[in-house]
Amino acid sequence: VQAQVRETKSQFEKLKNDVCQKVDMLGASRCNMLSHSLCTYQTTLLQFWEKTANAMSGIHEAFRGHTPYQFTTIKHLRDPLEQVSDSSKQEKDVMALQSNTDRWNVAAQ
Repeated sequence: VQAQVRETKSQFEKLKNDVCQKVDMLGASRCNMLSHSLCTYQTTLLQFWEKTANAMSGIHEAFRGHTPYQFTTIKHLRDPLEQVSDSSKQEKDVMALQSNTDRWNVAAQ
């Protein structure tokens, strides 16, 4: 019985070592795969930024010599709907004044 236990234990130790080696191999494989992916990503990103830098340099050169605009600031911004309502109020006020003056003119005659 003890011989069988020793043999089973030695088989278990061998299998345990095999599993540990496989886990280590899988870990190394994943690290290599990640490293390769990151290298490709880094190269692609570098090419993108080089193209972007070249395009921006071209734009900068194209705008060289243009005169800048003189900007003025607006201190108070109004909502367009408020402007419409204000203009309609002004029209109503003008109409009321005209009708009042018409009444006074008729009464004065």
